[in-house]
Amino acid sequence: MQILKSKILLIGDSEKKCNHITDIIKNPWNQVICASNFELAMKECILKSFDLIICFEELSDMNAFQVYTVLNSEILKNQVPFIIILNNHSKNKLLLGTELGIDSFIFPSFDEERILKVINVQLKKNNDRKKIEHLKYEALLNSTPHAVFIAENLKIIESNHNFHKLIKPKASNKSEYFFRDIFEFNPKNNYELNFFRLVNGLEKNCTFTEVKMVGNKDDLFDVSFFLLNKRGTSYKVIGIIKKKIEKLDIHDLALRSNGNKDNKEKPIDVKLFTNREREILKLSAIGIPIKQIAEQLNISKRTVEKHRSNIISKTNTGNIVEAVFLYSKHIISEKIND
Repeated sequence: MQILKSKILLIGDSEKKCNHITDIIKNPWNQVICASNFELAMKECILKSFDLIICFEELSDMNAFQVYTVLNSEILKNQVPFIIILNNHSKNKLLLGTELGIDSFIFPSFDEERILKVINVQLKKNNDRKKIEHLKYEALLNSTPHAVFIAENLKIIESNHNFHKLIKPKASNKSEYFFRDIFEFNPKNNYELNFFRLVNGLEKNCTFTEVKMVGNKDDLFDVSFFLLNKRGTSYKVIGIIKKKIEKLDIHDLALRSNGNKDNKEKPIDVKLFTNREREILKLSAIGIPIKQIAEQLNISKRTVEKHRSNIISKTNTGNIVEAVFLYSKHIISEKIND
């Protein structure tokens, strides 16, 4: 039996014992890293990502149960299986390990076939979990209406289809991009300092506004970053790109209308609208989306859509923007007459 492809941390202060286990589990397609004490083990866990941790029961500075308890946050965060090599078969130790959440045990006699089987069971279980999580992650990534990407050290390594649609006019056949290939950050956002604060844990997220995309000088975007994890000098972030939509200002629209001498649109009769439709017109005029209008007025999205459809019909316009435009003319006209 061979060990599945993996990266394993082996914690033990006996070189002879560690070499024995390493000889059993090592093969050309996996990697075994040994740590002779807890301090080294902690350092390795923080800096690197492992598929499995194996720890001998007794170390010079503490026992394996204590090691697991102290490393617990790192182990749980990365969902790494933890196996203890016991000195002897003890019911109390097995009960204690079960209560703590230890994944499995290896105990005398140290039969090679049994050791490989215990390790492979945990590796297979972990691989299956990762596959399921990846499928869920991909489904979520591609169901969002925004462009989303994962970046490692300023290099975009994974993205959804909306991201590729956004960069399509300037994309070649590249599968990976650096930030400089995609973004032109506004200097006033102090991008470098704010991003540095994020990747060093001083901020949970950061958002940059008025960002231009390389090759697109017409549109502006908001780009938000969230730190996924950091290991030493390496870090991963998730980014979300949203096209910046300018809010419609009711007075600006009216002034534009008044300034247009060729405008022959008939003024609308405000009595056509119900009180609710007027509320929705005003909120639509300042750029509030349907979902937020529904929440603010404590009605359903479908009801908002129905009211907006009625407004469009009553104003004989093609969309809500044109309806808002006509309504704004009435508001300004009303103020001038007063």
